[in-house]
Order: sequence, then structure tokens, then C-alpha cells
Amino acid sequence: MELEQKIEQWLTDAKALAALKEKEVTLRREICLELFKGKIGEFKHNEEIGIFTVAAESKINRKVDLVTINAMYENLTDSERASVRFKPELNLTQYRKLPEDSQLHEAVTETPSPTPVLKVIINID
Repeated sequence: MELEQKIEQWLTDAKALAALKEKEVTLRREICLELFKGKIGEFKHNEEIGIFTVAAESKINRKVDLVTINAMYENLTDSERASVRFKPELNLTQYRKLPEDSQLHEAVTETPSPTPVLKVIINID
């Protein structure tokens, strides 16, 4: 298979995969809506339905507001402080501007991404 054919096949497969993912998410939501029966919050649900044993989980995402937590951090109790983890994050724009002899390089590990990024633009005259 030539490279152009591989690109065409990739485009077809990527489009089909996106459609399947959308369908899967819709079905998952419909199934969980029936299983949860109006229950809201954070919980797990296990049920046998015919030949299937179904395990579903309702989760709640939580995010700490950095400005708010920084303002109140000194007034928090030890147990409240233990509930919050500060995770260093690399600002790539600034990091790439650092000189080669920056000591920060010692704290950063680089590994290749397992999946490359591919963007295809169809050029039709």
C-alpha cells in the first residue's frame, strides 16, 4: 500500500472511529440512565441482567481553584492541607526559552510520545 493510500485509509478509519465512539458514548449514557434510576452523586452499581453482569460507576469530578486555595492555604487545618496535592506542571513555552545550562533540566524527564500526531489536509484543486 502506497503512502497516499495509507493516508486515505487512515482518514476513513479515523472518521469511522469517531462515529463509533459517539455511538458508544450515547449507548453508555442511556444504559447508565436506566441502571441508576434517577440516583445522582458518586456511587457504584452492580447488577445481573440476563447473561450479563454489569458494573457501572457514577463519578464526580473535582477541581481545586488555585487562586482560592492559595489565598486560604495558611488558614487551613493540617487535615485540610493533607487533602490538597500541589502538582508541578511544566510551562513548555517558558521551558523552551531556558538556556541549556539551566538547572531545571535536571528535574525534567523527557520521553517520546507513544502516539504521534497526524493532521491531514485534503488538497483539491
